[in-house]
Amino acid sequence: MVLQRFSKGLGAHWRKPGEYVWQCGSGSPHVMILGGVHGNELVGIEVVHRMLDVNVKCGTLTLALGNPAAIAKGTRGSEV
Repeated sequence: MVLQRFSKGLGAHWRKPGEYVWQCGSGSPHVMILGGVHGNELVGIEVVHRMLDVNVKCGTLTLALGNPAAIAKGTRGSEV
């Protein structure tokens, strides 16, 4: 359910280099925000989701979800 929110259409300024990775802008500085390393910690996931609404004026912003399997389960980790 949580991951479905990330399937919304993105503006043309966003690139998607990976399944759960989004990138906007180019050049320096390069900032990365990683959410969802632990799937039951929802704040980082929400930050990544909300940041998809920004348009970077200078530099590069990369957003990523670290553990989609755990996010889908709503658990801290995922079995490998």
